[in-house]
Amino acid sequence: MSHSLSTFAAALIASGVLSFLASPAAAQTPPANVGESRVDEAEVSLQPARRGEPARLVVGGERLLVEIPDGWILARREPGSQLVLRAAGDDACSLDIKITERLSKRAAARFFDAFHTSLRRGGLSVAQERHRLNVDGFEDGTRTEYEVTTPEGREYTLLVWQGYRSEGAWLVTSFFPKKARDNYIDALSGLVEGVSVEKATTPTTP
Repeated sequence: MSHSLSTFAAALIASGVLSFLASPAAAQTPPANVGESRVDEAEVSLQPARRGEPARLVVGGERLLVEIPDGWILARREPGSQLVLRAAGDDACSLDIKITERLSKRAAARFFDAFHTSLRRGGLSVAQERHRLNVDGFEDGTRTEYEVTTPEGREYTLLVWQGYRSEGAWLVTSFFPKKARDNYIDALSGLVEGVSVEKATTPTTP
């Protein structure tokens, strides 16, 4: 990530604007009536992907394959993230998967609402309201587009996809310069649509 963007993102996180993006589990706690389950970071392990191969996520008891979109590479995970990607040759563009487990659907809905409220209160403006983006294996998939401008006048886009899967709240985000929107707008949906359950392999007998 470039120094200017890194500094800007750090300032947003410090001010609480992107606290959920830094770590949903450590972010401001949703109101006490959020729901029946506490908010926990997902118990996730990641097997790094070789070039051209999907990454493997183990979320709870579910083994998942995550296809890496063309032109993206695995990057160092940030606190609270299960998978982080960077655009090859462009550190200003990122894709991020965060999963919070053990939430009922009702609790997840309130958790998502608290997340979006945090962004709006932090000064991000909604460029496109939440609209349906359903993906196989997930419930209630929606995508929201935000815009934010740095003090230096640089404009960025933040895409947020949310979905519910196996008692887990998924937040998939994409952050990139607004001027590069046409190049990166489809990467988020490509990442989400590339999530599948890994099929068990039958051992062969010698």
